[in-house]
Amino acid sequence: MQAKDIMVRHVVTVSPDLSVEDLAKLLIEQSLSGVPVVDGSGALAGIVSEGDLLHKECAPRLPNFINLLGAVIFYNGIDRFDDDFKKLMARQVAEIMTDEVITVGPETAVDEVARLMIEHKIRQVPVVGEDGRLQGMVRRVDIIKLVLPS
Repeated sequence: MQAKDIMVRHVVTVSPDLSVEDLAKLLIEQSLSGVPVVDGSGALAGIVSEGDLLHKECAPRLPNFINLLGAVIFYNGIDRFDDDFKKLMARQVAEIMTDEVITVGPETAVDEVARLMIEHKIRQVPVVGEDGRLQGMVRRVDIIKLVLPS
């Protein structure tokens, strides 16, 4: 069985210029945990989730540092702090979305999709064609349904 056999074809998407406030309303109204972000041609530009929105409500995670003779030396977590701060200040989806998205093709085996979900701790995986356009989404529930008798 392949991703194209179980994927949801009608996917709610958003554009990169949608406001963060409108995104939050959409996720609540549609009971969604996240949505793909597509550009005007339908190409996948990123994905945005509830987790991304949580950054709007908490302070950025401070990087690890040591104080050596009065000098502060940061040694870990600077990129994470920078990302957290950008998301805290975001006004549009483009500023808060994850743009390095784990994707699969329509021919990808379902067991590979499941492995990616487990390995990367993600709830859904966009299915994209060779042209980069979004074709559908495989969610955890779509895979779990395979356990049920036909």
